[in-house]
Amino acid sequence: MAIGDIKISSLKLGDMDLISGKDVSFLGFNIYEDILNPYGPLAEIRVLDPTDQLGKTKLNGSYDKDVEISFSGDDKVAGISGGHKLKMKMFHNKDLNDLSVENVGSGHHKQYDIRCVSPEFLNAQGNYVEKSFNKETSEVVKHIVEKGFKSKKKYNSIKTIKRRLVLPKSHPLEAYKQISTEHVSDKYKSSCFVLFQKAGQSGGEYEYHFKTFEELFEGSAKVKLKQTTN
Repeated sequence: MAIGDIKISSLKLGDMDLISGKDVSFLGFNIYEDILNPYGPLAEIRVLDPTDQLGKTKLNGSYDKDVEISFSGDDKVAGISGGHKLKMKMFHNKDLNDLSVENVGSGHHKQYDIRCVSPEFLNAQGNYVEKSFNKETSEVVKHIVEKGFKSKKKYNSIKTIKRRLVLPKSHPLEAYKQISTEHVSDKYKSSCFVLFQKAGQSGGEYEYHFKTFEELFEGSAKVKLKQTTN
């Protein structure tokens, strides 16, 4: 494996295995991670579908299909070392075409982009949280993650000061924003917190983290970039 390459061990869309290349394959995928997005990462997969698996498996216009992306990187390259395993949901099928521009279409050689979101994004839609608390504010965020986002992911947080809080009936994301100024760390002077997902150590599956930026900046650099004339 060349330096900078990744090894893809699993790429599934519903019942379609995009790694085997038997009936359908992929041309590439992108994963978008934003530390300011509590819902977690997004992904886009470009699919090459010469046997119309899109129609046969009824994926066209279908939401909430399971998507699995599992890959590992070169340990010599910071930022992609170790394993990453994302369990996502299909959200949108976009840019469908039959490649007629390349003269290989005739309605059979389909290509399209599948856009994926975290399960937490879909779980939060139409869901609400409503409760009063007298505990650490990080535990309130945990309640929003587990009950509002209906997340089954592991939750990691630093210790926060105990507060009395009341969450009126609200969308989970709005509830999280409403208490964003209430958090006070018992360790760090800065109380600017952020809720995000990242790949964990156990099998690369993603976990939730609720931490201050101050704590994150104390850690070592996760990515090292080097420019050469080659």
